[in-house]
Amino acid sequence: MAKSYGRRAWLALVALATFAAPALAQISSAPNTVPGTEANPFPVLNMPSPTDGGPADRFRHLPSRDLGDSISIQIASAALYDFDRAQVQPRATDYLQQAANLIYEKAKGPVRIECRSDRGAPAAAQKLAAQCAAAIAQWLTVQEKLTKVKFVTVGSRVPPPAPPDPRDLMGKPSPSLASVTIDFAKK
Repeated sequence: MAKSYGRRAWLALVALATFAAPALAQISSAPNTVPGTEANPFPVLNMPSPTDGGPADRFRHLPSRDLGDSISIQIASAALYDFDRAQVQPRATDYLQQAANLIYEKAKGPVRIECRSDRGAPAAAQKLAAQCAAAIAQWLTVQEKLTKVKFVTVGSRVPPPAPPDPRDLMGKPSPSLASVTIDFAKK
């Protein structure tokens, strides 16, 4: 009986080794590994973060609409202005350069910059929005040298986005209405 038990254990071990050998061979020859080094069966993928700003040579198209006698540019305020730091976003230069080019080439009369904010109480949100519009106008004047253009800045409060319905398992939050609009008449 002892011999029979020993043989069964030995056969089970051999069978286990036989089945495990191909699996080990597959793991050691996994993709994205260097032969002769310790294998990593789960390759690591590096994904850029949305807050990284991406590579500097990546071009983002300015969302503008030609309305016949005027041009309207509307973009989310988070793309242009950081309300926490009260300054223009460093990654917004490509958008603001394109806006400056459009203003320089096609603007006739004053350029209206309206910033909408949904942060905080109504009075505080309106004050933040007015600071946003003034900062963008100042950036266009100083950085892009649009000194001969008259800017009219307006700050307004919009209601904050509605929270998602807690009963909806696939509910998405409402989009924020905070945005920056730059309007001007065409030459």
